[in-house]
Amino acid sequence: MKQMNEEERIRYLECCELAGEQEAFAELNNTKNQSNEIYKFTAMLAVKGIQFADILDYMGYTEIYVYGAGEIGQMFMEMLEGRIKVRRIIDKTNMEDIQSGWLDIMDNELPIIVTPSAYFQEISYRLMKLGIVRQRIHAVHTILSFAMKYMYPGKTNLCEMIPYNQRKHFLITGAQFTNKGSQSMLFTAVSEIRKRFQNAVIWYLAVDGHHIYTKEIKNRYDFLFLTDGYDLKAQLYEILTELTAIVDVSGYVLSSLWNHCGRYFRMLRFAYWYGIPLYLMPQSYGPFDFPDEIQKGLKKYLPAARHIYAREPATYQQMKDIYGLKNLSLSNDLVLQNSQIEKNYIYYENKSTMGTMRLDTLNNVAMIPNERNNEFAPKEKTLRVYLCFVAVLLERNKNIYLVSHSGEGDQAICEAIYEEFRDNPQVHFVKNEMDCIEFERFTTNFQYMVASRFHAIVHGYKNGVPSIAIGWAEKYKALLSAFCQENYQFDIREEISKERIRRAVLNMDACYQTESERILQNLSSIQKENCFDILEELRG
Repeated sequence: MKQMNEEERIRYLECCELAGEQEAFAELNNTKNQSNEIYKFTAMLAVKGIQFADILDYMGYTEIYVYGAGEIGQMFMEMLEGRIKVRRIIDKTNMEDIQSGWLDIMDNELPIIVTPSAYFQEISYRLMKLGIVRQRIHAVHTILSFAMKYMYPGKTNLCEMIPYNQRKHFLITGAQFTNKGSQSMLFTAVSEIRKRFQNAVIWYLAVDGHHIYTKEIKNRYDFLFLTDGYDLKAQLYEILTELTAIVDVSGYVLSSLWNHCGRYFRMLRFAYWYGIPLYLMPQSYGPFDFPDEIQKGLKKYLPAARHIYAREPATYQQMKDIYGLKNLSLSNDLVLQNSQIEKNYIYYENKSTMGTMRLDTLNNVAMIPNERNNEFAPKEKTLRVYLCFVAVLLERNKNIYLVSHSGEGDQAICEAIYEEFRDNPQVHFVKNEMDCIEFERFTTNFQYMVASRFHAIVHGYKNGVPSIAIGWAEKYKALLSAFCQENYQFDIREEISKERIRRAVLNMDACYQTESERILQNLSSIQKENCFDILEELRG
């Protein structure tokens, strides 16, 4: 580690608390700032006749404190046009000199607007340590981001909008668009939050490639995208002071099977240090064979979460035994619990382009592979199992539709299967781009599915469409058990014979209508529960 001066050492120690040693050290050389976006957004809003004073007035603020007297701070002050009263200007150069006026700052709820384009994390954390309530601290960049989404388009009467400072602010983490199951968890969370807090400000922190989120995509949805990463100068750190709660919808991340749970651990740390209510919505966990340092952190941070939901009984018991959690409940998958995603809560200004793809064939069966099966069995074996299912289904005169549910890996498996049956007119490769809402409707085309993606099965179950499941984790067994479908569960880690495949197909072929009725009966019972009801405690 390089030699640090006193200022760098203080910054390093503060960053260690929030992000860990590795990230804190990287932060010392991080020159990133948001100044370019600040100037760009300011200019674009000005073209629409919107000044900082208009934004703050809309937010409900007539008096403020300003932190930062640099270039952006000066520009900010000029654009207030005397319409917003500035109670005091604070800067790192006069922090020590204003102790006599600190009681004035502490004795009210007026906002502190932080104007520097870098070091918001450092500034906000120091203000919080001085006793400032975090929700009073706002970054100029984040205020402008909100204005660009909801004021710049000029399609809404601002007088009719609920002021920013009267809204709940939620961060949804653990989701992505590449995987339709993860996307459905995101859309479900947005829909369920808005059912309870219609004017909520929702921030979405993606875990897949940020190149996916084009301007067109961002404009389509009624939530704000955080696409500049996770480092300590990312916008993620700006919004932590705003948040009412963090809602995590990871499907299966907290596990020693993976080497990518660092982001997850960081969210636990954020919630702990910033005092943000954290809800870990129904998901899979474990195993928990973590290094001692990680295990120590989990024992500190998990009990501090507002509530944790486990999807499977075995996971629930492990979490109880290892971490002694009192904030833990057993709950069904959140997508299953949701009876319907309300599209008007998802899409912005009716920008949905959704339709439902209808098939003109009969006796249809979907095949939905999962590249992750290859992590638990040889590639050749998993492909052989899929090919065997296709061969048996063709014997039953089925039209088979190969569908990718998650990214290029699943797509490649579909292509490999299709290549083996390219000349057979009953084997079809679906290349249409669908989001999770359209995919769920698309499942109604099928008598049943052969599926390896957990949420593909869930999407089918919500329409009463049964599945023969080929999986690799406890979550598949628990899901099928909840719907009395255990006879149709295959574990890729075990030996799978052609005879067993044939029996499963023959049985499903004879009973899929009966199985559909059974699934819908169980679904009705499951949907009497809703894990998002716990958010009602945030009212007031």
